[in-house]
Amino acid sequence: NIIGPRGGYTLAVALMPMENGKLRCSLNTLDLTAAYQKAKQILPSQPIQRAKTMRYMRSVAEDLAFKKPLNYVQVDLAEYMASEEVKNDRFEDCNSIGTKGAKALMEGLVGNAEGFYNTSLQTLDLSNNPAIHGEAAQQLVDAVLESSTLHDFCRMPMCGLKDGSVRKLELKNRKIGVLSALALSKLLVSRGPSILAGDGVGGGLLTSTGVGTPPVHCMQHGALVTLNLAGNQIGDEGAEALAMALAPTSQGPFNSSLRTLDVLSNGIRDPGRTALLTVLRHSKTLSSVCGAQTNPPSIDLSGRHLGPEDMKLLAGELNFRSMTTIVLDKNRLAGREGLNAEEEDVEAVLALATGLMQCPGLSRLSVRRNKLGPKAATVLFETPWMAHGAPPLILDLSYNFIGGRPEEDATWGFAALSAAIRQCSDRSTELDVSHNMMGPEGACALAACGVGCETRASEALSVLKLAGNPIGGGKLPHERHAIPSLLSGYVALQVLDLSCCELGARDMEALAGFLRMYRSLSTFSLAGNGIGPEGGTALAVALTPSIDGMINGSLNTITVSEDAIILGAALAFSGSLNKLLLARNNIGSSVASSEAFEVLGKAISGGGRLQTVDLSQNSIVAQDLTGLVVGGAFSSALTTLNLSVGIGGDAASQETLEALGRAVMKSASLTTLDLSKNALKPEDVAGLVAGGLFSGSLTTLLLRENLIGYEGKRMDAVDTLWAMSCALHSLTELDLAENSISPKAAAAFADGLAGNNHLSTLNLA
Repeated sequence: NIIGPRGGYTLAVALMPMENGKLRCSLNTLDLTAAYQKAKQILPSQPIQRAKTMRYMRSVAEDLAFKKPLNYVQVDLAEYMASEEVKNDRFEDCNSIGTKGAKALMEGLVGNAEGFYNTSLQTLDLSNNPAIHGEAAQQLVDAVLESSTLHDFCRMPMCGLKDGSVRKLELKNRKIGVLSALALSKLLVSRGPSILAGDGVGGGLLTSTGVGTPPVHCMQHGALVTLNLAGNQIGDEGAEALAMALAPTSQGPFNSSLRTLDVLSNGIRDPGRTALLTVLRHSKTLSSVCGAQTNPPSIDLSGRHLGPEDMKLLAGELNFRSMTTIVLDKNRLAGREGLNAEEEDVEAVLALATGLMQCPGLSRLSVRRNKLGPKAATVLFETPWMAHGAPPLILDLSYNFIGGRPEEDATWGFAALSAAIRQCSDRSTELDVSHNMMGPEGACALAACGVGCETRASEALSVLKLAGNPIGGGKLPHERHAIPSLLSGYVALQVLDLSCCELGARDMEALAGFLRMYRSLSTFSLAGNGIGPEGGTALAVALTPSIDGMINGSLNTITVSEDAIILGAALAFSGSLNKLLLARNNIGSSVASSEAFEVLGKAISGGGRLQTVDLSQNSIVAQDLTGLVVGGAFSSALTTLNLSVGIGGDAASQETLEALGRAVMKSASLTTLDLSKNALKPEDVAGLVAGGLFSGSLTTLLLRENLIGYEGKRMDAVDTLWAMSCALHSLTELDLAENSISPKAAAAFADGLAGNNHLSTLNLA
């Protein structure tokens, strides 16, 4: 409800005890959580009136602090902070209950001048109230810790923390602030002088008010192990309080149980960061202040929207805690929101690079989707951290802006990266720079590290992914083509991804000459490029065995797009391929496609190692399927064939499907056939049954999302399903989902399955 400020104040007055001490009502539960959710609707527009209204709201909190015997009062006024703050300095402290409200609550818990105090309050929530800080916050926390009835404070289980039953506390994104940090710090401490108290003179605990004695309400020894405070508002004041509680002493650690702490995304700057890192440096029990794992030493901060200040804290931790895996995807490493290079915070990037110098065992670094520009990339790779490691390194820089703005084709970031790779001559590296606005000049700059250098440096890179970068050579003269530069620079590539790179026939001609020399290349992607007939022919010639037998014998997986039949046939004939992926290429339904499919069928039959062929979504018509059958594609070592989305219905005749069934029946190796989403009707399935498709070596058949249950005029679905179920001799898995099969047809199918001991999986969803 929206009771409004006057309604809230009236309610508070009604709950006040009378002069004789008696209560006006027997109310024992009051929840005002959502009373001010729509504060903008009840706040006047004039600043003075709005400030006065806010004071009424604050008075509700002040008055409720003295009420008894309220068992549950949630004093949460965080919602009205969403309203416009008063700009006048006279009312700048009116955006929360503030220090006066905190003092009133403290007096309500421990007693005021009139002797009124609360003896039954169990839950107090003051989250999202950043105006409560300093001495008022300290006094309120002390009152909370002294309360014998308060069970939950700012969404923390106080009883569980005090008795040691809580070992892992998750408070991520709870909008808690300094109050929670102060309460935790007082629960975590033990007795003894802290390293943060200078030389420890006085033997006490250094607090914001000076050196004193730790509170008696301390946590049981060896209780809390993991504390997650990420995504809150504890700030420097809360961070310093936690650091003081965790700092080692001359008699040992203040707290010896906590192993992992996460305080990222809390608005912590230099003072709080310095205090936490000082504790981490000297502590023998605390392993991380950023939530890192210890076995193996790794950290995954992907999707946390962390900024430069958080990166500086992580960089500081790396100086004392070496990591093997660091994942920073989907953050703001350099703090940049747009494409303006001037917005980049290179100080944070430099701090991270310096921290990486202390991680010789680093095997994976991922900073994808961080909006890194050329300036930040240059700073990151000019620091020689890559040369300090020994294990193979996986480096993911995809979906950044290292190439600068569109059409800018900045090179200095890639030049720094290439120089860093050149220093890793004894370290195998996998590099992903996909979707980085890299143009031809950027690709040439990246390739420069391998050109003209010693053999070990050119063999350092084993995986190179450049997908989504417009590196096509149409904009450069022949001597500056990116493709020759890349391939001559890296001679030991095993994986090369050039998909969607705007490559044309001219680039294919340059590429074809190098493929024969690449004996180590096993996976190669050219998907999404307009290579055209000329480019496809050039690649086919390069990959077809020549008179002297020179051929790339290691390539076993390739994905291409246009004119894939020519290239696919050449690869299949080569004898080295075991997977041929030709999906979504529209290679069927042309005038000469049947001849091309016949060539492909012959290539598959003589392919030797070829086991998987994907021809889905290719508009394969009847003559194409006939060409594949005539070519002998099924008389080979083929085990898996995908023909989904492209045949059947009006596109293939029953005779053609019978021919397919006979070919599958004669195959001694084919075990999996996918005919899903082909609009197959009962008469089409009848053709497959008549051809003997279910009588061969086939064990898995996918027929989902067809029209097998269609009650047409030519063939009855009941008879078709009964005939098919009777023919299931070797099939172990059958998928008939989403085929509009009627109950009558399903019953007929069940009758045909009587006595079938092979079928183990059936999907009729």
